[in-house]
Amino acid sequence: MVLQAIWAPYQLQSPIAAEVAVTDSGRLLIAGGTASPGSTAGAVTRLNPVTGQERRVGTLALPVTDAAAALVHGRLLIFGGRVSQDPSRGRASRPASGSRVGQDTSGVQALAPGGPQAPARHLASLPLATSGLAAATTGSTTYLVGGERGTSRLAEVLRTTDGARFAAAASLPVPVADAATVVLAGALWVFGGTTSAGITNVIQRVDLAGGQAKVVGRLPRPLAAASAFVLDGRIFVAGGLTGPAAGQPGSRPAGRA
Repeated sequence: MVLQAIWAPYQLQSPIAAEVAVTDSGRLLIAGGTASPGSTAGAVTRLNPVTGQERRVGTLALPVTDAAAALVHGRLLIFGGRVSQDPSRGRASRPASGSRVGQDTSGVQALAPGGPQAPARHLASLPLATSGLAAATTGSTTYLVGGERGTSRLAEVLRTTDGARFAAAASLPVPVADAATVVLAGALWVFGGTTSAGITNVIQRVDLAGGQAKVVGRLPRPLAAASAFVLDGRIFVAGGLTGPAAGQPGSRPAGRA
C-alpha cells in the first residue's frame, strides 16, 4: 500500500508548532503549542478536517508545549509538557535554535470538549515532571512513553485508565523523547525519537501482556517528532525531523508537529 499526501484546501487560523492533537468523532482536537509570534498557545480548538472549520472549545489552565494527549472517557487529557519561564509574558517555550527552555511540568489537565467553553482543570500529576513524552491508547488504557526531564531522557512507559493513577508498564532499553508511538496486535511500537546523544533511528517494541521491551529494528534514517498510525493493519510513520545519528554532532529537533 502506498499513501499519497496532498495539501488540504485550507489552513489553520494561526501558525502553531509543538501542539497536541487527538481525534474525536471525526474531528481533531488541537491544544497548546508554540504560536506566532513567539507565544505559548492556550487555546483548545476543534477542527473539521473536511471543511477546515475551526472552533474554540476551551482553554488550557496552564499553556504548554511538547505535551502528550489522549481522549479518556470523553475528556481531553493533556499530560505534562513545558511551560514558559515567564508565563505572564507568554514567551515561547522553545526557541528557533532547537534547545528547549522553560520548565517541565507534571500536571495532567482535563477538559470536556463537548461542554461549554471553560478552562481545563488540573486533574492529577505525573510521577515526574516530563515533556516530549508520547501517548498511545488502546481500549480503555493509555500508555505514556518516555519523554524528557531537564537534559535526561526517560525510559519509563506508564499506563493509565483514568488519567489520575499511573502504573509502570515497561522500561525502554533506549530512553527516548519525541518518539512516534502506536499500538498494534498487543504491542506498543516506539519509533525513533531523541536520546541524550541525538536523534535515533531505533525501533522498540513493548509486549503489553508481559511488559518486555526490546529493540527490534532500525528506521532507514534517524527520525524524531514523527507521527505513527495504523491503516488496514499496517503501521505508517509520517513526517518528523531528521538529523545526524545518535552519537554524531547535531542538535535536537526544533519543533514538533
